[in-house]
Amino acid sequence: MPLNAIEKPGLLKLLKVTVPHYKPPKRKHLTKLMDQKFEAMVVIVKIQLNKIKCMSLTTDIWTDSHTTTSYLGITAHYIDQSRLHSITLGLAALDKSHTASYISEKFEDTLNFWEISKDTIIAVITDHANNMIRAVKDSFGHDKALQCYAHCLNLLVEQALEDSPNISVIINKIKKIVTYSKQSVKDVMIWNSIFFMLERFLVLSETISRALLRLEKRPELSVISEAITLLRPFELATKEFSYESHVTASKIVEIYN
Repeated sequence: MPLNAIEKPGLLKLLKVTVPHYKPPKRKHLTKLMDQKFEAMVVIVKIQLNKIKCMSLTTDIWTDSHTTTSYLGITAHYIDQSRLHSITLGLAALDKSHTASYISEKFEDTLNFWEISKDTIIAVITDHANNMIRAVKDSFGHDKALQCYAHCLNLLVEQALEDSPNISVIINKIKKIVTYSKQSVKDVMIWNSIFFMLERFLVLSETISRALLRLEKRPELSVISEAITLLRPFELATKEFSYESHVTASKIVEIYN
């Protein structure tokens, strides 16, 4: 909710009726309080980070679908007193072309703001975008650039689904059925969303078949069941590699071995 909501006539009228003696703060006052809170937290976090000898970073770029503004998120991960901690260091708006040099510049700005030495960074994890990989190598060195293993799995499964025309046809049918009953289905779905959609569809198949009669009952349901069986291990692995509460990088060695 934006801060100017506190000055909207509807909310002011509601407060006047429900709590007539309450005087809500002005937007400027709330903004001032938030700035003060931020400045205080910056001091605390800088002191904490200054004690850390080794940390890793995860970073990604995504775009706000409403404003089409892209953002670079950077999160630090470190162990302190035998506990794994994660702190969001920055969410920088990107107003230029996402070149490696521009992204590298944002990395430098973030590290300088938090007074973090590059010597403490042991790894930086990104997706497989060439500009991100190049930016990390330019800023931190070739040996510190790592690609997200969960993202590797995601690309692998997505490609496998695209290369399987039989399951693609069934997925598109189910999308149409889901869209018919719920208008929030995205045109582009990541594979684990497809997995959950197939899994739920199979559970509700009898009810859906009676309502719409869109699928041939046995052959296509059998394909869906087999697809779920094949996709489930990848879904579990992706979830396992996406935790922030414990270290996951060491588990990749077990899979390779």
